[in-house]
Amino acid sequence: MKSRWKTLALCAFPAAAALSAALVFFAPELLFSSGAQPSHIVAGGTERLVIGTFNVENFDLRHLDKPRTPNDYTAGDARLVAQAILSSGADVLALQEIEGEATMRLFVSRFLPGWQFAGNDTAGTQDLYFLWDPRKAAFEEPLLMKAARTLLLKRSPVPIAYFGNESYEFEGQRVRRFDRLPLRGDFRTAGGKRFTLINVHLKSQLVIGAPDAEKARRRNGVRRLAQLESLNRLKERFAGEDVPVFILGDYNGDFTKPESAALLSYPLLHLQSGHSYDDLRGNLDYIGIISGARLMVGPAAETETRIERRSTPNKEHPDHDIITVEVNLS
Repeated sequence: MKSRWKTLALCAFPAAAALSAALVFFAPELLFSSGAQPSHIVAGGTERLVIGTFNVENFDLRHLDKPRTPNDYTAGDARLVAQAILSSGADVLALQEIEGEATMRLFVSRFLPGWQFAGNDTAGTQDLYFLWDPRKAAFEEPLLMKAARTLLLKRSPVPIAYFGNESYEFEGQRVRRFDRLPLRGDFRTAGGKRFTLINVHLKSQLVIGAPDAEKARRRNGVRRLAQLESLNRLKERFAGEDVPVFILGDYNGDFTKPESAALLSYPLLHLQSGHSYDDLRGNLDYIGIISGARLMVGPAAETETRIERRSTPNKEHPDHDIITVEVNLS
């Protein structure tokens, strides 16, 4: 199913995605379809919303009912993941390391009924997705993308992916810049206020298992700088937007350090105490603000996600916690 969807997407989506990405900045009211807005909420007031990021770590529910190994997710595990999401208070989440459409469909239908999702179902198992409570927000899908997926009988919306054709140079070779393409999700609150999330999962800096650790370290460093340069260009693209825009996700690095933070042209919200990645006692997960129009933001908060059955004294699973912030849209 994964390979079939990838083939169909390669054939049907590039033109629609490119045109939608080009037009989205000029006439969004013509390009997007949005969910119904509850009549009892009056547009114009301030609305409170909680957004966040969660790397669920190799989240694959395809063998949920018949686990093959102790590492396979069970129904009990999936229920605990859903409980952590609800406990976080998040209304909209950017998720990383998702197997794909099959896992999300099963997870939502059985453990988060009523919630909705949208993502980029690739042939891999580390896909990016958005997950949201439709009572709080609606996903605004480009009409061209909606038409394309309707033709392909795909049920969930398709976000816009960035930088699919970009590469970087390393020691005389051109290499794909992003294995996991950043995804853009445009949302509208129940009261009609718009905001945008860009979901990212940057390259890990680990070199474990590499035959040439020093070369792998150099390659990771060059690739990391190239990916950050791409994100900085997104900051410039959205400059002056009258809509709040966030770049959030797994940055795979400690950007609490001034020398790392200086590589980005926008601020990152992070935990002031505690760790988003407990195994290394560090922070890898951040919520960046690249357009803060009509916005007030609270401090970053953490929700523990460790599942006892899947963890050991030295290694937690999932290994990332949920990081959220409360935003007030005016």
